[in-house]
Parts: sequence; C-alpha cells; structure tokens
Amino acid sequence: MARFRVWLWRLAMLASMGMALFFAWFSIAPFETVGDPTFDTVIWRARAWEGGPVFAQLAGVVAWLLSALMAGRWGRGLLCLSAGGMQFLCLLAMANEYGSLIQYGDLRDAYDIAAHKLMVSRVLTLGLALGSLALGALARSGHVRG
Repeated sequence: MARFRVWLWRLAMLASMGMALFFAWFSIAPFETVGDPTFDTVIWRARAWEGGPVFAQLAGVVAWLLSALMAGRWGRGLLCLSAGGMQFLCLLAMANEYGSLIQYGDLRDAYDIAAHKLMVSRVLTLGLALGSLALGALARSGHVRG
C-alpha cells in the first residue's frame, strides 16, 4: 500500500510539474503575434489549454485528492489536499480567462483593461500551479509533523 501511495504522489507531482511548465511557458509566450497581441494570446492560451493540458490538470486534481485520502498522516493529507485545491483553483482561473476577456470574437473591454486582466490571469495561473507544486513537494518531505 505504501508503494501505491508513493506512485500516486509521483503522478500528482508529474501533473503539477507539467502544469507549472505549461503556465511558465505561456506566461511569456507568444513572442510575436499577427494582430492584437492580447486577443491573440488569449486565443492561443485557450486553444492550447483545451487541447490536452486540461485533462492533465483534472488528473492532477484527482491524484492529489486520492493522495490526501491515502496520506496516512493528517499533516501530509492536509498538504496534499491543499495542493489539489490550488490545482483546482488554477483550473477554474484558466477556464474563466477566455470568457472574461473575449466576447463575440473581440476583446470584451478596452485594450488597456484587457491587457491588465490577461497579465493578472497569467500571474495567477502560474502562481497557483507553482504553489501546488511546492505544497506537493512539502507533503513528501520529512519536515511535516502530524
């Protein structure tokens, strides 16, 4: 059972690592756009995220919740549950990004406001993905009591 618990934690960490890398890449990309940079970036992020990483993120949430249930110690379980919660909040933030910025095939707000919303969304999703990764690493370390 302990071996399964470790493999489950590894799967959850792999999903968190993949999402952290995805959001790190998309926090600086794209480097060039054809038209409006904010519009193109939102469309590119949404299409890339829906193309597969959303399923890895959902698998990560499920793996973190299962890791929390099988942690054995309440401290580790709470950290795994927190990592899964951060991963889920990251999923919700990314799912909401397109709808909050695009309406009827154009930017919903003025360019300055839309660019600010996109930057907040980029920082938020990257921060939540990195937070999930950090909490997961802390859950496996020997520094957790309880």
